[in-house]
Amino acid sequence: MGLSRVWPWLLWYLWKNRNGFLFECKLFEARDVVKKAKDEADSWFLAQQVQNRMELTKRVEVREPMVNESGVPESWVLCEIGMDWSKSDDIMGAVWITKNSRGKVLEHSRRAFSGTKTVGEAKLQVLLWAIESMKSLKKKKVRFVSTFGDLVEAIVKPHRWPALQFEVAELQRELQAFETWELRLGVSEMFRCVSFIAQSVRSLGLSQSYVAAGHPRWLDHWYSNERVTSNAFR
Repeated sequence: MGLSRVWPWLLWYLWKNRNGFLFECKLFEARDVVKKAKDEADSWFLAQQVQNRMELTKRVEVREPMVNESGVPESWVLCEIGMDWSKSDDIMGAVWITKNSRGKVLEHSRRAFSGTKTVGEAKLQVLLWAIESMKSLKKKKVRFVSTFGDLVEAIVKPHRWPALQFEVAELQRELQAFETWELRLGVSEMFRCVSFIAQSVRSLGLSQSYVAAGHPRWLDHWYSNERVTSNAFR
């Protein structure tokens, strides 16, 4: 097996070996670390082959549940999540917007984060913030929608994203608080308003964090014309 196929597990075991040395005074030999990584990679690729066959079989049988115009069933809440991050700026903007089953905006929140070094770290931080916010608002059934394709797929199909197992574990632990939940990938067209609010942190210097009912009044025009349809998801 080539190194390019093993490196995620190799990095993981090197990290574990480092922590074991620092906190437990245990240190494995380099050849043992490499062997563990190769064994784990072999098992994962075998499991992926089996999973892919199962998915091909299930794909014929599984159908998406019927949803109404807003994209969520009755008693559910749609939570749209977005961010505006740049590696050249220490500040990033984040936003979530909740809607009911009729597409009406219930609440929205904007927050400024600082010191986020990578886009991956930014995505995780924003998702965890949105999840915590929904818990604080006592939401029970939530569909989280974002453009964070890698994290969304890593949650749904973790076997395909072994390098994101830390992020998956963090998110799954927090999501257990809900009665039921979904993570969906939204198309960029449905995130215009989300993007405007997130961009206001860096572009307009609006760094004050807040939670408010409804949508921002300066976006009245957009929301009066917005139509959320089920084909906004994929």
